[in-house]
Amino acid sequence: MKNKKELIIDKYSQPIFSPNDLYVIKNFSLEDITKLFAWSDGVEITEDDIGLNKSQAVALANCYRKDDKDRNLCTLILINRIEKGQFINVIAHESMHITQDILEYSGIPLTRDSAETYAFTIGWVAECMYNTAKK
Repeated sequence: MKNKKELIIDKYSQPIFSPNDLYVIKNFSLEDITKLFAWSDGVEITEDDIGLNKSQAVALANCYRKDDKDRNLCTLILINRIEKGQFINVIAHESMHITQDILEYSGIPLTRDSAETYAFTIGWVAECMYNTAKK
């Protein structure tokens, strides 16, 4: 019988564009996620939403932490597993999704003029995800 690995939830505060926090979560179950988070409209997050046993990682925007009385929006990166040889690819992929969510929420669409802003934010998200994934 496999022992369940310790749940890791790291909270990162976006330093520039968004007041919303980024949570990078590893070694989770559906129960862990639904206990702590919901969609911004109050709908429960489902197994299909988090891609358990399907995706290596998944990015979710427009969530809130259930213990936050103000229901501030947050974004989540859930690390299901990362296959050998896919580490950098998965981090880059999910970092782009979350960056687009953060910056579009802040009113900054991806254009040639905003590309540098996107690049800096992708780097920040990738660093956050890397720090949690390596634990």
